[in-house]
Amino acid sequence: MSRRRRAVRPPLPLAVVDAARDRARSCERKDAYESQAHARAVAAMNGTAQALVTYECRYCGFWHVARRKPPEDPPG
Repeated sequence: MSRRRRAVRPPLPLAVVDAARDRARSCERKDAYESQAHARAVAAMNGTAQALVTYECRYCGFWHVARRKPPEDPPG
């Protein structure tokens, strides 16, 4: 009696992998707040309001807090 070989699944398209990675990085690993005011209040209580920015998540619709990107030096 021979064993049946399992079919090998083709790799996921890069767009699907990138979307999953973006969702994990943007949403799933972060605390969610119901309003921008609440997200800012939490950042202020932690003493990190100057270094953080709030944004409305395109995946869950709640608000998240992220590190503010440092301003880029103008070329020249």
